[in-house]
Amino acid sequence: MKLSKLDLSNVVAIAHSQGHLQLLLDLGHELEFIEIPAPVEAFEGLQHLNEIVAEAKDLPAYEESIPMLPIHS
Repeated sequence: MKLSKLDLSNVVAIAHSQGHLQLLLDLGHELEFIEIPAPVEAFEGLQHLNEIVAEAKDLPAYEESIPMLPIHS
């Protein structure tokens, strides 16, 4: 499995209408509204991701280091 880093900080709002994912993006000097063809599940997935991130922000910080064990393969 390959993980990719995401930066969604410029996404201001999302919606879904008539088979299109609608995104409001903050470009710094202006807002841009774009629509891309996508199933409603894409919108629902982004809503779920937002809930997960919001819950993670509410968790207490864990400041103690965790030792890593060597891996032999």
